[in-house]
Order: sequence, then C-alpha cells, then structure tokens
Amino acid sequence: MSTKPTLLPPKPGFLLVEIVYGLVSRDCRGMGICKLHAASPTLATRATSPCGSSIAWAGMGEQGSFELLVLRNTVIEEQWERRFAGGRFVMEEAFGVPEELFGQSREIKAGSYPVDAIGNYLRICF
Repeated sequence: MSTKPTLLPPKPGFLLVEIVYGLVSRDCRGMGICKLHAASPTLATRATSPCGSSIAWAGMGEQGSFELLVLRNTVIEEQWERRFAGGRFVMEEAFGVPEELFGQSREIKAGSYPVDAIGNYLRICF
C-alpha cells in the first residue's frame, strides 16, 4: 500500500498528465510539448526524461479551451527559467493531444500562450 498522498482533480473531468517538453520533430529539443501521457495520481510512476517534464492537470476550461494546470512543485529551476519565467509558454509547432486521453483528438496550435500563476498551479489555456 502506498503512503504517498493521492492528488485530486481541481476541476471535474480533469486528468493528471505528464508533460514532456520539447518538439517531436527535434528529439525533444525546442519550445513546446513533445509528449503528453497519463500520470499516476500518487506520482509513483513519473518518468525521468532527459528532455524535462512536469506534472499537470489537463482538461477543458470554462471558455472551451484546452487547459493545463501545471503543478509548480514539479517544475525544476531549469524548466522554470526556460519555459515559464517570461510569463508565456511558447509552442514552436502544433501538438496533437492524444485521443486516448480525452476521447477525442485536439490540436494545440503553434503560438505564444499566457501563463497565469494561480495558487499551486501555472495555468496555460490553449
């Protein structure tokens, strides 16, 4: 039996995911999302990617946009400096959210998205 606390979704229908940073076309180098996959609510199975990764809640926001609520305590200093410190999250290429995560395919378009610090989260609305 695990002694780690289980994380509960901050919003109905949100799924805990691991974000691997970078670009698929550049072997995880660059600015954007390379992979997005389901994570364990106890964080016991978190991958150790050389590309850098964080844990987030993902789902549909109030405005109908795809939303990531990145857990601040899973963002290491190097990723903070590179990806969040400027208050924008840059997607150099479009990224297809895996259909198996939410039952339908979604595409995050290339662009620069505002990052809002809200409590323990960094919120990005795509």
